[in-house]
Amino acid sequence: MTETRLKRLMADDTKTNIGILLDVFDSDYTMRVGTDGAAMPESVKRNLPDPVASAGSFINRHPQKAAGTK
Repeated sequence: MTETRLKRLMADDTKTNIGILLDVFDSDYTMRVGTDGAAMPESVKRNLPDPVASAGSFINRHPQKAAGTK
């Protein structure tokens, strides 16, 4: 059985940063790279990446829920 890799989209205008991120993630994900943030919305329309969920993003949006308080 073949395993489908998740698609990730990243944008950075610095080649060094892109190289580092590709070194880290390219073996686990199908990476799409953009160097122009203004063009990224159109790229997303053409190649929709898979959603990313992280505890950090939840905590940042809902600090009281994450802390167990209302």
